[in-house]
Amino acid sequence: ESRGLGDVYKRQLRIDKPNGVYCRLYYSNVTVDDKLWVRNGIFYLYNNYTVTVNGDLIADNSGVFYQTGNYYLSKTSGNANIQTNGSTLNNLTINSGATYTLSDDLTLNGTFTLTSGILNGNGKTVTLGNSYDVANISGTYKVGTGGILKLGNRCSFNVKNGGTAYVVGSEANYAQVTNRTTYRYYFTVEDGGTIHANNYLFEYMEQPGVQINSGAIIDATDNFSNGTFTHPYSGGTCLQIENTQKFGVTNDSIC
Repeated sequence: ESRGLGDVYKRQLRIDKPNGVYCRLYYSNVTVDDKLWVRNGIFYLYNNYTVTVNGDLIADNSGVFYQTGNYYLSKTSGNANIQTNGSTLNNLTINSGATYTLSDDLTLNGTFTLTSGILNGNGKTVTLGNSYDVANISGTYKVGTGGILKLGNRCSFNVKNGGTAYVVGSEANYAQVTNRTTYRYYFTVEDGGTIHANNYLFEYMEQPGVQINSGAIIDATDNFSNGTFTHPYSGGTCLQIENTQKFGVTNDSIC
C-alpha cells in the first residue's frame, strides 16, 4: 500500500499490514500528533521526507521501520518510549521537553541530533552512525547501567554547549562506549558541555581519545572514577582534558 498523506495530522498512526507488506508514505512530510505504532508490516518513509512524531515511536510483533527518511520526535513534556523491534533507522532527531526511554536496542545508520529533552538508553545497546556520521548532543543522553553506546567508523559523538552525557553504570554492571565494528570513533565534550563518567569502560577511541575541551565540565562526583580506558589508537591518547578543573580520581585504569 502506498499513500501520500501530505501534512495531515493524525491523532495516532497505526500500521497493521501482513508480514512483509509495505505501507509507503510519499510526496510530503507527515506529522503524527500522538503515537506512531507499527504493529505488523513495514513502515516506509519515502526518500528523504520527515515524519514528526509527538508521542511514542513503536514497532512490535512483526512490524519494522524501513531504513529511509528522517524521524523527528517532539513530544512537549512527560515520558515517551522508543521501540524499533530490530529495525535500523536512517536519521533521528529528538527536539522535545520529554524523556524518551528505550524499550529495546536502537540502531542508526545516519545522523543523530538530540537538540533538547532526555534520551535514556535504559541499559540497552545504542548504535549511532555507520561511517563518518555525527551525533550532536545538546540535550541529555544517558547510556544507563549495563548499557552500550556503539559508534561507527570515524563517527563523532559531540556533547555540545548545554548538553550532558551520562556514562554511568554500577560496580557490577558498568556503562560502555565502544566501536561499532573494527574501526574507531571520536568522542568530544565541547565548551559548555558536561560529562558524568563513573563505573564505565571506554575503548577503541580515535587518536585524540576522549577529549574534554577547554570550558567543558566534568561532574564533580562522576569524575572518571571507577572506570577503564583500553584499546586506544596506537601512540594515541585515552583521555585528553583541556579544562582547568581539579579533583581526585579513584580506581581508574587508563590504557
